[in-house]
Amino acid sequence: MRTLLLGIALTLAACNSAPRATAPAPRAAHLARPVPLGAEGVRLDGTPLFAPALPAAEQARRVAALDEARKQWEAAPEDPEALIWVGRRLGYLGRMREALDVFAIGVARFPSDARMLRHRGHRYISVREFELARADLERAAQLVRGQPDQSEPDGQPNAAGIPLETLHSNIHYHLGLANFLLGDYAAAERGFRDAFAAARNADNQCSSTHWLYLSLRKQGKQAEAARALEPVRPIRDVVEYRGYFELCRGYLGEMSLDEVFERAKSRGGVERGTCGFGAALWWAFEGDAARSTKLLRDVVQGDNPFAFGFIAAEVELAKARDAGGPGNSARASR
Repeated sequence: MRTLLLGIALTLAACNSAPRATAPAPRAAHLARPVPLGAEGVRLDGTPLFAPALPAAEQARRVAALDEARKQWEAAPEDPEALIWVGRRLGYLGRMREALDVFAIGVARFPSDARMLRHRGHRYISVREFELARADLERAAQLVRGQPDQSEPDGQPNAAGIPLETLHSNIHYHLGLANFLLGDYAAAERGFRDAFAAARNADNQCSSTHWLYLSLRKQGKQAEAARALEPVRPIRDVVEYRGYFELCRGYLGEMSLDEVFERAKSRGGVERGTCGFGAALWWAFEGDAARSTKLLRDVVQGDNPFAFGFIAAEVELAKARDAGGPGNSARASR
């Protein structure tokens, strides 16, 4: 096994930053659907899923970080932490299929290490393989049940340099998200309640509350959804997850959801998807299907198809198409 791991690590190290269209990785056998050549997956409208281009300087920085992670794995092929960082660095470059292959090695080599399933589950969400994501994250949740939590180091640190994530909160959060995307809102509710319970800071309390609120509204539990917001009402600021914080302010009636979305678009990054999706569902719950659909379509015109709000907007639009019209999904979510 040591020889196998080292061989794979060396093969990965031989890859460079050339465009994926000219040097695609082989399709991972564990993906549930055929993947077009050079794509990372298939979007829910049936079109190929490609990673967005990064600015040249950021691309170079991330490639250098990946190269360093590969060297660490080559030097210590039995170290699960070294393997994890190769997978994470591939993900930051949008190379999700390669990341899945690396985490598959981790799952096979370290079957009792919940981190492998947690990270692979996240990347299954990225490539729209929600059933596989749920299966991995359910197994991860079983593995950590009754175990002490642990901090997860940030691969892309925030401006304050304050780590925010823990293993337990991330497992439950991503499990809640997988269930939400599959339309199992009761299971999503349980996942986000567990994520909130494991949260150690205001940022993660706001992110889990946002999805918990939507999960409850999807079930028609409006009074429970309102109560779920109360624990975050005293929060006046966050370190990093401003979009989730402002969405909670919007659900509480302290900001307009339109303002939340406009602010998010001005900041850029994943928050366009995050806040656009939250605002779109808000208008669906309020009965304005046309406005909701317009926002959802705006979200999927964004530049980061791996943002959770972007993926969730794809799901809502796909439901509308399956139901026979753009208004049906919005009405069904009330």
